[in-house]
Amino acid sequence: MTFATDPLVVLIHGAGHDRRIWWAVTLGLSRLGWQVSAPDLPGHGADERAPCPTIEEYAAALAAGLDAERPVVAVGHSMGSLVALELAARLGERCRGLALIGTALPMAVSPELLERAAEPRAACQMMEPWAFGARARGTGLPRAVQELVLEQRPGVLANDLRACHAYAAEPALERAKGMSAPALFLTGAQDRMTPVKAATRLWETLARREAACTWHTLPGVGHTPMLEAPLALRWLLHRFLRRCR
Repeated sequence: MTFATDPLVVLIHGAGHDRRIWWAVTLGLSRLGWQVSAPDLPGHGADERAPCPTIEEYAAALAAGLDAERPVVAVGHSMGSLVALELAARLGERCRGLALIGTALPMAVSPELLERAAEPRAACQMMEPWAFGARARGTGLPRAVQELVLEQRPGVLANDLRACHAYAAEPALERAKGMSAPALFLTGAQDRMTPVKAATRLWETLARREAACTWHTLPGVGHTPMLEAPLALRWLLHRFLRRCR
């Protein structure tokens, strides 16, 4: 059962993606009674603004579109996890929960990938062996994600990867220390884009607070659990959201 006072669940997509990456999770959580928003970040999908050059500006743009009073649970994937972290810091007590999927801090991007990002198809082909787990083998998921990236406007993927690479870890960790909301980390066991070790410092920082902090690893899953294991992800988020009221 959900209630009128429940927070808005904001699903924040990653680099070179748009709101459609969340379709299965959006549908599943909505059917469970949660009010869900999965916006296109500036410059992505149907959003006609220019993409933001920094994570901080993405978070500011997202915050500006939210109801000024309603509490929020921020759920972010990959680049979106950094935006969610920044959004949570901006919202303060209004943020009831923070769920980070496929996160890393710092989120360093290799020079070769930064260079290839100017040609999204080549970048997707480079990332594919690192991005998907066993559950995605023999499915159309890698092709579907590539098509989603290719549908974005020119320069979006390169812009986003630069923003991830430039996001400063130390100030973000300092802001995280002051957050009061519970946190959930979700990692694919076969995610080579953002492996478990890449999120350890952020996890340790959030786990030292009084607020609850939990971590789940999804077997056979890579960097896109919202596509590779949508049912498992939906139920883990549902359980977490019930603690965020």
